Amino acid sequence: MMPVKEDLYEEIHKAYEETLRKNRDTFREEYGVEASMQKLVQDGARTGSMVKSLSFQRRDAYSLYQDLSKLRADNKDMRKAFIKEKLSVFDIFIIVSDQYSGRPDDLFFEVYDKLYQGFYRMTVTGCFCDGEESFYVLTDKYRHTYRLYVQSELEYRRHLNRRAVGRRHGESDAPVCPGITVLDFAFAQGEEIGLHLERAYVNDGISPAGLDTVLKAGDHVRLEYDLSGPVTAVFEWFGYVKTDLAKEKLIGYFNRRFRG
Repeated sequence: MMPVKEDLYEEIHKAYEETLRKNRDTFREEYGVEASMQKLVQDGARTGSMVKSLSFQRRDAYSLYQDLSKLRADNKDMRKAFIKEKLSVFDIFIIVSDQYSGRPDDLFFEVYDKLYQGFYRMTVTGCFCDGEESFYVLTDKYRHTYRLYVQSELEYRRHLNRRAVGRRHGESDAPVCPGITVLDFAFAQGEEIGLHLERAYVNDGISPAGLDTVLKAGDHVRLEYDLSGPVTAVFEWFGYVKTDLAKEKLIGYFNRRFRG
């Protein structure tokens, strides 16, 4: 596992930005990969009407950290680890209308031949499962790789609601301090996230961490929650929090609940 240091996420961010800068001609909006894919998908007879959106989303630091961990990179070689053949530079989301009767993937493969024969020769080079979601790996002729998610509108809403939020301890804009618990951290990301928290993982742990786990400087946390589901907060949570912010949010929630 890659050692966690205070400046790890800053190093990841710098290396990622450097990679984008060096390859800006490929990614430029006017005639780059994104514009090329947008045109091919929109020009398709069925895909043009059934694809609700196609977007290129920048990778976040936690997602990149996970990939770098698999490459067994250390902090000193962070920039060298950003190998375009191995580290996907963007997440591509193709969102298919819920009115489409087939599998969303089928709609993508209707235009795949054109993508492959196009200027960037986009090629599917792999298919993987990322937790509850699967994605394809696309590679262009310059050997840049991309993670492609083809989802229905419903699947994408679930993706947004259940997305894993990975942040270094103390990176939030909320007032957090050393020695806070996992549950404190969740409320620091937002009241609704705290109230709907289902489980949390610390430092790539396989098993969920206790909500009263005390975080140390340099820890990173992955939160799992469902904003469209029921509130999971219970009275016992008052024993798991230390910050005034978290206590105030819990008090406010239970006051509203009993007054209602």
